[in-house]
Amino acid sequence: DILKDIINDRDKTFYIQLIDSKKIIGAVFINNDHLRYQVNSVCLSYYLAKEYCGQGYMSEALNVVIDYLFDQGKEVISARAFVGNEPSKRLLLKLGFVLEGCLRKAVKGYQGIIYDDLVFSLIKDNDC
Repeated sequence: DILKDIINDRDKTFYIQLIDSKKIIGAVFINNDHLRYQVNSVCLSYYLAKEYCGQGYMSEALNVVIDYLFDQGKEVISARAFVGNEPSKRLLLKLGFVLEGCLRKAVKGYQGIIYDDLVFSLIKDNDC
């Protein structure tokens, strides 16, 4: 277990820190789920420094955060990934998220580029 800790910052940001160096290498952000109404849900976003991608850090971190959120009574956890971000899509599917669909022209990013967004969800007792 090389992930030292998920440092909780007021239930909105969890920082991913290495055990040995104490270096923060990424974060998981908890946001409002603006696509649901009157449901106890949140939307995850996350970031990991490039040199640590593909080594299991984000999978481990998201598992911890997901367990925490369900323990806090969340009914649905959603996440979004840009179309074409295959590593993020694979990660979410591996964690049990279900692809709900694609929001076309959903996010305007850097340099004015507009991205389509894949929408995923995870339900504690996933029946469908």
